[in-house]
Amino acid sequence: MATSSKHAVIHRRLYRALLRAVKPFTPPSPNAAVLSCLLHRSFIPVDLDEELALKYRRRDSQQQLRSSNYDLDLMEEEEDDEDALPQRFDAHFLLFRRLLWTVFSDSDTYKFHHDGVTRNDDSPPFAPCYFHPHHVHRQPTKLRDMIRREFRTPDMEASSSSCSAAFAMDVRRETAFLALRKLNEKLAWAKELQEEQQRDEPSHNKQAAKHVEPLIWNDATDIASLLKPGVFLVAHPHMTGFFRKTVSCILQHHGNDNHNKNTNEEDDNTDKDKQQVTLEGTYGLIVNRVTLKDPSNSSGSNLQPLNLAEALPHLPKDILASLGTIPMKDGGPVHMPTIQMAHTIGSSNDDSNDTEKDGDVGGIQLPNVTGLEDEKVVAYKGNITNAAEAVASGTLDRDDVTFFVGASCWYQGQLEREVAEGCWFLCRGPPEIVVSGACEHHDLAEEEEGESRPRADLWLSMMSAFGREEARLAHWTNPSLTTEDHKYGAPCDEF
Repeated sequence: MATSSKHAVIHRRLYRALLRAVKPFTPPSPNAAVLSCLLHRSFIPVDLDEELALKYRRRDSQQQLRSSNYDLDLMEEEEDDEDALPQRFDAHFLLFRRLLWTVFSDSDTYKFHHDGVTRNDDSPPFAPCYFHPHHVHRQPTKLRDMIRREFRTPDMEASSSSCSAAFAMDVRRETAFLALRKLNEKLAWAKELQEEQQRDEPSHNKQAAKHVEPLIWNDATDIASLLKPGVFLVAHPHMTGFFRKTVSCILQHHGNDNHNKNTNEEDDNTDKDKQQVTLEGTYGLIVNRVTLKDPSNSSGSNLQPLNLAEALPHLPKDILASLGTIPMKDGGPVHMPTIQMAHTIGSSNDDSNDTEKDGDVGGIQLPNVTGLEDEKVVAYKGNITNAAEAVASGTLDRDDVTFFVGASCWYQGQLEREVAEGCWFLCRGPPEIVVSGACEHHDLAEEEEGESRPRADLWLSMMSAFGREEARLAHWTNPSLTTEDHKYGAPCDEF
């Protein structure tokens, strides 16, 4: 059999294997959207990758010219070898990342012309790194369509409109093998995740946080209008690092800190540096993470929460007597010159003008977004001395006050981009979640016989409030086989 015929047979078999592998990721296969969300890409900038791709093509052309020159300078060749690109930037890796961008992008990212493949001028400067189930439903067959377009024919000239048409046949074949390997790895990962979470998994209706309204965006231009004070940011299951499995609340966005403000001349927690940061971007707090004591100062193997008295022992005695036992929360990675305080004021249906009811703690009120008659009003900042006096006098409950170390801040436009990249799910919810770090669930009296109770996990409950598929994705990746720990949990383009 001729070499070309062998290659054609290999290509056909490889193409069929790709179609079989992509079938579980495509409707009407069950869990197709959830499986698609297990596919994710790294945060390698598009412009950087394009620059490296161009450098690769230029180097390849120069090598071809030198190979025809018998008087090649050996010293020059050695210098070029030192500048050689790493293996991960070989042609089939570059093509794989381009195809991956095309799958994640809302538009055709690349176009073909006689000089090769370049990014479309009207394509967005970046593509999402993480899928959301509702985004998958917008283009449910895009992954399969890409495979058919790029790998159906072994003749690269037969499909000049495809992204891979500018690459040699052996490069396309290696890319197809790489795509097949990545799909099978994610399927194997999904199987392990399902087996891990089959036990004691409550239905998404039981686990879902009550009174939470998902904020769905279909276009990146919609995002800015959704980012407002009181909106919650729920970390995508694939997020790693500091914000892994966190729930954050936006307190200020682009300086919009005048919403429902309670002015208080005695507010001694306002800081000019903090105002400067938040006026130009976004200021928020992680609400579901307790600050733990330094392990070197803790007795026993279990880390204990750090309370206010332990964090700030120099505070006045009357403040520590009233508020010292309140656990501190980790508000974010940005160091703040003062602690952050949040507290409840009363119910939204309370028309009383009695400012002494909350001890005149003051602060900036978060918007009441759920419309519940008994929704608690929550404020952040305020006067810690007045809060201590209110707790001591009984006008404010100690459980209605919480403190944060650090904050979560984004420069202007940064959060919009992170949302567009898929890092965050957006939703509205009861403001009291900021103080309690917990949510309500459906009435347990209505619980079906033999069904598991909801887990005390705010992140899992908020994810479940988005729908069945989001709940399944959250359960699959929580808590044992996590994205960053499993051998198949890495981004598809991490080599």
